[in-house]
Amino acid sequence: MKNEKQLSEWLVLISEKFDKELSQGMIQMIKETLKPFPDQECKDAMKEVLLRGRFFKDLLPDLMDRLDGGGKAMEAWQKVDKAIQEHGAYDTVVFDDPRIAVVIDLMGGWVFVAQSDNEQHKWNGINFQKHYAAVKAPRVNRILPGVHDKNNISRGFEGQKVVQIGDPVHALDYVVDQKQIEGVK
Repeated sequence: MKNEKQLSEWLVLISEKFDKELSQGMIQMIKETLKPFPDQECKDAMKEVLLRGRFFKDLLPDLMDRLDGGGKAMEAWQKVDKAIQEHGAYDTVVFDDPRIAVVIDLMGGWVFVAQSDNEQHKWNGINFQKHYAAVKAPRVNRILPGVHDKNNISRGFEGQKVVQIGDPVHALDYVVDQKQIEGVK
């Protein structure tokens, strides 16, 4: 993080949340650790720690998990896993996190990931989290077509309603194809 004034302001807020004072050594360590990361990513990570952090002693590991995608990768996979269990490969889905769509596409697409057997599903979870941590958030989100839509749309029929996974307010934030948005439940 380049903006030291903003960093200091966030660290004051975090200190207030935990009712603890950061030592100068800890402040310096945090500054050095956050240097390579973009300001917005650091602000997002600190906001997450403010909202969800539980222990002051875990401040730096919590920040790094959020910056490196570690904690978020597990949460993202849990969303995918739940969507597979509730909707399967047949429904068309859109997630509230655009990185999920990118990773699922990298892994072979929604249908492939959702139709995997139990053994492959376990490995999909591991691979998903590795890819998720490595992928930057895109500026656009994608709707992931299910089996029904892949078959029906290719034959000229209308697609089914799209299932929103996660926060419905954010699921459509970055979808740029207006035709896709019209079919969302």
